[in-house]
Amino acid sequence: MASFKIVIALSAFFLSVGAGQQTKTVATAKRTVKVISIGYHSDTCKECNVLKAKMKKMNRKFLTAPIVFIKYNKTNKKTQAKSEKKLKKWGMLSIAKKEEGLKHVVLYNAGTKEAIVTLYPADTVIELEKKIKGALASVGD
Repeated sequence: MASFKIVIALSAFFLSVGAGQQTKTVATAKRTVKVISIGYHSDTCKECNVLKAKMKKMNRKFLTAPIVFIKYNKTNKKTQAKSEKKLKKWGMLSIAKKEEGLKHVVLYNAGTKEAIVTLYPADTVIELEKKIKGALASVGD
């Protein structure tokens, strides 16, 4: 008899109050997420692939940080539908659909859904790291 491993990811919204300001964060079974990174991408876009390679490094660097990295892959209908399913899970689908163009990454406050900063292919790895750290600091990490 085959055994199946069922993993249940619990997610909930928590409201925390600090320094006279309200911030909302998204909590998962593994960690609290304060920043949502959405990379607007197409596999056929050269600059998108340059940024994708750099963002893989950032994903590894910030593995335990309160940030989630999502790629909105607009290569074709199949990749777009898969990406949109993940964006919907994080409550970011309508916001991502409003964003124009490709070859950039936007970091959003997970609670307010407001854009914090935009990352570009021309940014160096060091610049990307500074921008991500700044975004995390802006939401209280």
